[in-house]
Amino acid sequence: MEFRELGSVSLKDLFVREMETCILSGRLAVGEKLPTERELAQQMKVSRAVINGGISELAAKGFLDVVPRKGVFVADYKNKGTLDTLLSILQYSGGMFDPEMLDSINHVRNCLERDIAMLAAENHTPQELDALKTQLQRLEECEEPHTMAELTFEFMHLLTLASHNLVHPLMMTGFAGVYIPLLEALYRQGVKKERLALLWALVRRIEERDAAGAADAASDIIGWSRTSLEQYYTPGRKFRDQGGA
Repeated sequence: MEFRELGSVSLKDLFVREMETCILSGRLAVGEKLPTERELAQQMKVSRAVINGGISELAAKGFLDVVPRKGVFVADYKNKGTLDTLLSILQYSGGMFDPEMLDSINHVRNCLERDIAMLAAENHTPQELDALKTQLQRLEECEEPHTMAELTFEFMHLLTLASHNLVHPLMMTGFAGVYIPLLEALYRQGVKKERLALLWALVRRIEERDAAGAADAASDIIGWSRTSLEQYYTPGRKFRDQGGA
């Protein structure tokens, strides 16, 4: 068994986490003005440099609005946030099953992955097809849920490369923090066989250069994932709290 590397958390990271928790829990409301940097530093027993750096990071994530000569305010992060905002929301929830959030994610996935599959069917090289098959063979030999999730995500990234669209790989990489926890949650329930069957069906459509069939196979995978999550997890419960975790 391999263990993940541990690292110390900086004071700035602790400040960012604390502020995200206050905002996401509702203790700090949208539009609410924060105390000054000096006041925050005094209350939290850290330097103003820590506060300043943390505020800059939170603003970049979409949680705070910094208004010159007026102050720092809690931003309307749900409507004005970024992908980093989404990742922070998921981390805050601890991987909770949120049907509304998952439906929104799956809608975006369906639009994105259907196009990736179609382009991969049309544009892949023999080497790229071999890489996809090799990745699925690696997945067949693996039994550890987190590693299986990473291997599956790597397969999806290889698929974006086979699409020959320059933007798709960048977008897929950005979604790693969303995809991998959901994949791991599924693999913890012993569904590798079903998932592999769907992935191999996708590869066959790509090998046949059946663009429409590949797009439908991609949609089948997304639909199966959503149905499986509903079967194994209930709203408001964390993935790791339930059977098989």
